[in-house]
Amino acid sequence: MLICAAGLAQTVPAPIQTVSEALRNRQYQAALALCSHALEQTPRDYRLFALRGMAYSGLHEQQQALAAYMHALSLSPHYIPALEGAAQIQYQRGSVRAIPLLDELLSVDPENETTHAMLAALYYKQNNCTAAIPHFERSISLVASQPLAYGEYGACMYRSEHYEKAADIFAKVLEIQPDDQHVRYDLALTQWMAKRDESALQTLAPILQSSDPDSQALGLASTIEEAEGDTQKAVNLLRQAILADPKNIDLYLQFATLSYAHDSYKVGIDILNAGLIQLPKAAELYLARGILYIQSSDYEKGMSDLETANKLDPTLALTNTAEGLLDTQKHDLNQAVQKFRKAIQANPKDAYTHYLLAEALMSQGQTAATNQNRAEVRTAAQQAILLDPKLVPARDLLATIDLEYGDIQDAITQSRAALRLDANDQMAVYHLILALRKTNDKSEIPQLVKRLGVLKKESETEKSKTKILRLEEQPGEASDGTRN
Repeated sequence: MLICAAGLAQTVPAPIQTVSEALRNRQYQAALALCSHALEQTPRDYRLFALRGMAYSGLHEQQQALAAYMHALSLSPHYIPALEGAAQIQYQRGSVRAIPLLDELLSVDPENETTHAMLAALYYKQNNCTAAIPHFERSISLVASQPLAYGEYGACMYRSEHYEKAADIFAKVLEIQPDDQHVRYDLALTQWMAKRDESALQTLAPILQSSDPDSQALGLASTIEEAEGDTQKAVNLLRQAILADPKNIDLYLQFATLSYAHDSYKVGIDILNAGLIQLPKAAELYLARGILYIQSSDYEKGMSDLETANKLDPTLALTNTAEGLLDTQKHDLNQAVQKFRKAIQANPKDAYTHYLLAEALMSQGQTAATNQNRAEVRTAAQQAILLDPKLVPARDLLATIDLEYGDIQDAITQSRAALRLDANDQMAVYHLILALRKTNDKSEIPQLVKRLGVLKKESETEKSKTKILRLEEQPGEASDGTRN
């Protein structure tokens, strides 16, 4: 700010020189008074509004500062001091409104590394790595000196499946922060994804050998050992992980998958029993245990667990597979419902939007279940299927409602239709098991449960390949060191 003020003072008339002098002396209130007086004479002088923004910034009144900068830009859209001031405020807020301001600055100075680094950080926080990576690359000498920003670059490379490059980046971050267990975990994860299993285990070794090992690191090491064929080590590591973090549902599910893969159903059941003591309302644990019970020929206990899972969470399979749920989780559910209603008004023949409305209403109903809500879910799902009979998620959702209403035959019809369209639809298999349980024809159920077990194992195995970088669990920090 003071540099800008000094530059202005050398090239502009006396009123601006006077304000700039006050700013250099940190006399911010005086600078505001001088700006007001000068603006009475020249009310459209964008330079004075930019200086007013600097004075407000000096007083930490960022809202007024931003208003002053934006007014300056309304008078002179390309005025660099106002662009810089407004962009800095919006960036520190983590606002996407900084992006067009920074883009404008790049049009003037395309090689400015600070501007590129700020854009990279903003795009990263939007999960837009495609846009972020070029800016990381054009600010690499700046980013490489800041471990968090460099880690975000590595995270983008990981998300973009450039695992070798990501591993190289995290290796350099670990050199800077050798005691940071999150960075060590991220490096091991990227090395594993780059098919460098031995390197990943070596990277994890200091964590695993510590007196208080991290449960996620233990879980990752277990996954790697299993992939390498050392099941006993994988089991031992998972047991250790569960002892370290007994309320982590993912660890119990990982153990259940391992037990299923090696036909060790009793061992898996014992671990899930322990998990249910810690997490007595965890529907996913009942579902996993039910599958293992049935595979071990304890049919009644298995079916009881599957029904308990459904009672605890009728949308259990839905929350794992429905594509629109992520969108509704990011917003207030009431707003999501309104958004989808408006979209349907604009395009009433869009089947997918009807499905998303049904899903949002279903999620909304988990906190305020009413007959009207259920009827709306059913109507929206039925309309989606009418418009697109091949829309599998809508059929799954309708089967969920049918089971809740007790419309067993319709649930069976929708589940079979979904399976004809997608033979690997876990949700449809699960619903079909629950529905057939309530009929006189139960002959299919054992084979369906076996099929569900195989599908769950495959999905858990795939899930292990999408472990989240620990970097992303840390508080966000802008590349200039300011917290967002």
